[in-house]
Amino acid sequence: GNPGANPGLLIADNGRVRGTVCAVSDDDFAIGKGSGITMCREAGYNYVWQWSRAGNNTWPIQHTFPFALSHMDCGRGGQSSFQSCEYYQPLPGDCTHADDILLSCEVGPRCPADHF
Repeated sequence: GNPGANPGLLIADNGRVRGTVCAVSDDDFAIGKGSGITMCREAGYNYVWQWSRAGNNTWPIQHTFPFALSHMDCGRGGQSSFQSCEYYQPLPGDCTHADDILLSCEVGPRCPADHF
């Protein structure tokens, strides 16, 4: 099947709280694609298949999590872990759960959908 068909909610621990990762602007979202590569590699996958915002398709479980990270920038995804990336702890009102990142990772060889 298509590995991108089942995205997962990106959850991170910032050392104080475990919660969702949000992309609060289009620039923030575009920069975050390298972050998706880094997060997939850290989780044991080879590539990112899909990196998207939740938008209008939020899941009930999202509302059980606080916001842990925003403005995540891992460059082009060369970092070994997200702790090596730049990110902020969102301020109150910075994020909505529609801004939460959904991520699908791929184990196998690089696919055309992996190009950003």
